[in-house]
Amino acid sequence: MPSDSGSSTSVWMATADAPELPRVSQDMRTNVCIIGAGIAGMSTAYHLARAGRAVIIIDDRPVGGGETGRTTAHLTSALDDRYFEIEKIHGHDGARIAAGSHAAAIASIEAVASQEDIDCDFERVNGYLFLGRGGRRDVLEKELDAGHR
Repeated sequence: MPSDSGSSTSVWMATADAPELPRVSQDMRTNVCIIGAGIAGMSTAYHLARAGRAVIIIDDRPVGGGETGRTTAHLTSALDDRYFEIEKIHGHDGARIAAGSHAAAIASIEAVASQEDIDCDFERVNGYLFLGRGGRRDVLEKELDAGHR
């Protein structure tokens, strides 16, 4: 099913079929109802279910069919909004919390892959931030300084 989130077709979309899952066909009771079956919704549901909560996930598209299906499966603590910009709004502590939350999310995904014995080739590798066409060096320098803080 096409998605409004973009026109690209990822390798996942081209080579794997989304599982057919039951549709809600009656009134149901649950502790938590999650809207959206992307990586955020599915991760949240996983952790809630592990904590003993009854969870229902609803989505109008296949599991992982929106933005999640168009990703490279590359997890990173680098943010598009840049840490130096986050510092302007939320201060050094806010930027530190943002960095910590991303690092914790990556560690959580690594732990789940290990605990559930998921054969996903999880690997930690170095990442590099570089200038794109028309990029400005001062942006990299500001981000480097914020990263050090």
